[in-house]
Amino acid sequence: MHELGPLILRFPLATALSYLCYSTPEHGFMEGSWNWPPITNMESIEITHSLPIIHGGMDRILWTGPGGSFSSAAAYDMLHPPGPKVDRFSLLVGTFKIPRHRFIFWLAILGRLSTLDKPWLHHLGTDCVLCRADTPETHDHLFFTCSFASECLHEIRGVVSFHWPYSSWTTAIRWASARWRGKHVVNASYRALLAALVYHLWHKGNRRIFQQTARTPVDIARLIILRLGI
Repeated sequence: MHELGPLILRFPLATALSYLCYSTPEHGFMEGSWNWPPITNMESIEITHSLPIIHGGMDRILWTGPGGSFSSAAAYDMLHPPGPKVDRFSLLVGTFKIPRHRFIFWLAILGRLSTLDKPWLHHLGTDCVLCRADTPETHDHLFFTCSFASECLHEIRGVVSFHWPYSSWTTAIRWASARWRGKHVVNASYRALLAALVYHLWHKGNRRIFQQTARTPVDIARLIILRLGI
């Protein structure tokens, strides 16, 4: 299906594109009749002939929302229906002191970080650069099957005690989003800690690849605790 809708394929392409992209709803009719671009095939003729005839007074095009009046919000919702609510994004709720933590955490929740298992990064190798094991760098490995990442998590849990399920990344995120909800300072701190740890592990991997620099798990844990003021 064409991105502008199925009817775009039923009319001459150049004419239809200019008609849809540069016209307003009022251009849909002219002098009491429907105003369609030129048509050249029988299927398009059948479509236009099935339209009701405009007669019996002045007609106008109305686009109304649920409340009976037009609103840009209602129009947007109709053109882009909202998807189902995803509970795991509750981990992003609240005040994050460092916006870049939240951004990288968001990408990690979506599974959209450019980990080395992605085909377009195979020229850099596929093995995890943090633990140096013969294991592909994936989201599941990086958070927190990787021995280096697991040690970082262990160091942080030595300062701030909290439970963490050592399972797949998707399962762990679902677990955390179900338990670390709300505005309570403890749950908010857990969310901020997890976001900071995800960010620094990701940043650490990039530094090893592109700058050949290294930090120990203890260094990363201390840096996170210091920056979050915990």
